[in-house]
Amino acid sequence: MRMNISEKIKNAGCLIFGILFLLGLILTALFIIKGAFWIGEKVLPFLLDVTGIVSLIVFFVFVPMTFFKKTRRRAGTALLLSSFLFGLTLWVYSALVAYTLWGLLGLFIGLFILGIGVVPVGIIAALISGEWIMAGSIIYLLILALGSRLFGLWTIGKSEEKKEGFIDAEYREIE
Repeated sequence: MRMNISEKIKNAGCLIFGILFLLGLILTALFIIKGAFWIGEKVLPFLLDVTGIVSLIVFFVFVPMTFFKKTRRRAGTALLLSSFLFGLTLWVYSALVAYTLWGLLGLFIGLFILGIGVVPVGIIAALISGEWIMAGSIIYLLILALGSRLFGLWTIGKSEEKKEGFIDAEYREIE
């Protein structure tokens, strides 16, 4: 089973091409991560400002609206929509904390866990590094995002229950 020279050169060329292709993929991923980090640094202050304003509106406008039957569904929808902003801010902030404190390895670990792993990795990195305010900020954003989403869904569900009950009552009267 002797290989001739042309087959050896061909196999070596395929091996070299494969290694270069893999290195190219790794470099592309690094450039994307570095670019995303740069964009995240630029966008995060804006996201934090908007999140602060929207959270005040949520607490002082939409939450009180949930107490009234006529505005309950709209308030629930607004809470649900605001949770997406809170979630985006949470994700970007956690990714930047993970990258800043643990570098590419921390960010890679966080992204490898379905992309949502940056939140726990950010919390753990902040706690281990003694960055209590960062850890508290991530936990606050997590509570804000999940709380507004769950409360919004619950509120929408409650408005649907009342709506269905009202329709059933009207239907019974017609018969």
